[in-house]
Amino acid sequence: SLTVHSGLRAMLPGASAVMEGVREQVLFASSAGRPVLLTGETGTGKGVSASAIHRTGPRSGGRFVRFQPNFASPDLIN
Repeated sequence: SLTVHSGLRAMLPGASAVMEGVREQVLFASSAGRPVLLTGETGTGKGVSASAIHRTGPRSGGRFVRFQPNFASPDLIN
């Protein structure tokens, strides 16, 4: 629940129903224990959401590596 991760409101602020839904989705994704792919337009908060998923998940004690394929060499992706 959101009360378990009180820092989630600080990471993803806002009181609207949409932001409540985003926080619920973050908790769902972080508890799944599976890789997550976030897509969307530039500036929509993918990096913030990815960080929140990591910080509320079971691997929160480990490193968070942000991968941006726009800046990666095609050889690295293949």
